[in-house]
Amino acid sequence: MLSRCVAACIGGAACVLLPPDARAGAWTRPAGEWLNIDSVEMFAAKGQDYDFSQLTARTYHEYGLTEGFSVGSSVAHAQQQVVGDDYAIYLDGIAQAEIFAQFALPADHTRASSIRLTGVFRTSTFVRGQRAMGQDAAIGLSWLEGVGNDRAFAEAEFGYRRSLGDDADQLRLHTTIGLKHRGGMLLARTFHTKGLFPKDPEGIDYDLGQLGISAVLPIRKRMKLEIGARTDLYTRGIDPGSTAFFSIWWGS
Repeated sequence: MLSRCVAACIGGAACVLLPPDARAGAWTRPAGEWLNIDSVEMFAAKGQDYDFSQLTARTYHEYGLTEGFSVGSSVAHAQQQVVGDDYAIYLDGIAQAEIFAQFALPADHTRASSIRLTGVFRTSTFVRGQRAMGQDAAIGLSWLEGVGNDRAFAEAEFGYRRSLGDDADQLRLHTTIGLKHRGGMLLARTFHTKGLFPKDPEGIDYDLGQLGISAVLPIRKRMKLEIGARTDLYTRGIDPGSTAFFSIWWGS
């Protein structure tokens, strides 16, 4: 019975690896300015004979170290629950921990281009020798491109993530379209992840496509509230589900 539960957890564990793993867009933070985003995400999926749910608390931080050079981090703590007809399993722990450095490339006032290097820490949790939560260490390289003005913007990120453990490598494409109005924003995002070159059957290997919609509302001069949801459009290796979330944005 335990192996059945663990298999269910493994199927859902990839949820904590999914976007938003970092909020940095194509535009780097100005020198000396910082942005902090604290999020709570509630995910639910239904397997063949079990229900999976996950509550994730995520903290993202970004700081403009110099003009055109930003650094940041993202840490996620997850509580998972898998419930079947005659069993239940609960897991709790750090599911994701990353750091990144982002370098701006030459652009103009309506366009931004940058390169991001990401370091992913190992956060794997095992139950009786089987992966139940977290991910292996990895390194990633991404190219980001954005265009926009005071009323609207669009961004795209294309990247490759090389696993340093048993997990499959990943090819990633993220896009964002945003509309701005009176200090607020309406955001539409897509997230696409393709697992490549799996190294071990126990490693995480999945494909995923997601669509997310959210509204960012100003609540104070330097603070905003984001409310939104994401839905899985297609999956391989994980059960499809949906996520509701809210975030507090604050910074200098």
